[in-house]
Amino acid sequence: MYKMYSTNTSGITGLSINTSQFDYKEWRVQVQKDGVKHRKDFPYTDEGLDQAIGWLIETRHSLGIHDKHGMPA
Repeated sequence: MYKMYSTNTSGITGLSINTSQFDYKEWRVQVQKDGVKHRKDFPYTDEGLDQAIGWLIETRHSLGIHDKHGMPA
C-alpha cells in the first residue's frame, strides 16, 4: 500500500504542483519502480493537468502498476 503524504498538493499520488524559485508553477508527475524514477513536467493549466494524469496512467500501466493507484474515487 502506498502512502499519500500530507504535503500532497494534488490529491493524486505521483502528481504534484512544482513551484520554482521564480514562482513559476508546473504539474510534476513522478513514478518510481524498482528504484528507477520516471518524471515529467507539464504546464500548469487545465489541459496540462489532463495530459499529466494521462501520462501518469500510461506510465503506471507500462510499469505494471495498477491504473487506479492513488487516483481519487
